[in-house]
Amino acid sequence: MKPETRNALLKAYTQLQQIIDDLYEAADHALENDDFESASEPSH
Repeated sequence: MKPETRNALLKAYTQLQQIIDDLYEAADHALENDDFESASEPSH
């Protein structure tokens, strides 16, 4: 695998992990507030 390809995949993995972390955090906040609608929809 070329270094450029490996670096791109690692960067994508890191970004996906951050998105997953953000989603879990948002879901946790929604559950704490009994606001289940916020767990599946963006806030306005």
